[in-house]
Amino acid sequence: MTERTHYAELGVQEAASASEIRTAYRRLVLLYHPDRSGDKGTTERFVRISQAYRTLSDEKLRTEYDAGLKYRRDRAAERTTATQAPPRQTPKTTPKQEQPRVRTIGDEAAKVQQAAAFFASGKYDYAESILNLVLRTTPNNALAYAILGDISRQRGDIRQALTQYSYAVQFAPSNASYQRRYEELLEQSSKVTKHGYVEAKQARVGPTIVATLVIALMGVIVSVSNDRPLFPGFEIVSSFTFTYTLFLFLSGIATGAAAAVGGSVDRLRSLLVGASGKTSPFTVVAVVGSLNFWVAALSYFTTGLAKDAFTYSASRIIGAVAAVTILFVLCGWMSGIEPVQSALWAGSLVWLGALAGWAIADGFR
Repeated sequence: MTERTHYAELGVQEAASASEIRTAYRRLVLLYHPDRSGDKGTTERFVRISQAYRTLSDEKLRTEYDAGLKYRRDRAAERTTATQAPPRQTPKTTPKQEQPRVRTIGDEAAKVQQAAAFFASGKYDYAESILNLVLRTTPNNALAYAILGDISRQRGDIRQALTQYSYAVQFAPSNASYQRRYEELLEQSSKVTKHGYVEAKQARVGPTIVATLVIALMGVIVSVSNDRPLFPGFEIVSSFTFTYTLFLFLSGIATGAAAAVGGSVDRLRSLLVGASGKTSPFTVVAVVGSLNFWVAALSYFTTGLAKDAFTYSASRIIGAVAAVTILFVLCGWMSGIEPVQSALWAGSLVWLGALAGWAIADGFR
């Protein structure tokens, strides 16, 4: 299969001058910019063209990119030669000399796995440093680019995440996971500036307004309800009624669905599992939150402060669940729900509902 390089994307030779690259880019902008062509289907093509131009127009980035291409092609040539050439016989008279140890592909793979473990524990800076070192020696390492894309995505840097994912797809075109991550992020980033930069969509306030009204209505119903306790023999939630329990969960669904539909959060699946297949720190938060929301929230913010591992999606959904929980604690207190019980455990039901609503809404995105 013919390799789709940045040069091929711009339609220039690999020895093209900076002027030729700039001319080709300007010509393609007129053809493929969504604002000029009127065809939204050209957005992805225009993003690839813009990424190619940003790389090739920068002397340092172009040098690194060319080194990666050469490395990949040399490796392919070595594999081809090894399968075609007859086995070479070593003369018996040649003494066996101990060769100095050189860095191997296995060494770099081990470093990438170490970086993936750092990413899973929320140590994004450590992971990023290791991956950048790996890419200096093996600039075609697709997994390294994919993990860097995950780190940028967690930080909310959509533009940088798209660039890293595009490299991962280029160096591993058959990897469906990398392709899916790139396409998902591209769907969330349809705004393209005249210079070819991709920007994230602005979050829509409509779903949030609707969810707020629905949650407020449920809160009013809870405050005037006079149901019997649903679990009178269960000490920690003995005052919870059926209406209160149901509306806690439903308010969580409304919160999670509104955040996902409105574009305030990333996709749940991508937030839980990274490109390496390892779980992210948010997975622990999700599990602990189902047992006790406040413990999970405290753990998240403590870890975030210690490791600078805050993510925009997690912060927003945790903040929204906390606000809804406080509202229902007050509404429940007005109807006779024990405030200490609701303060401790109501958040867990809202949290479970938020995750469920988030996942359901993702299915329709």
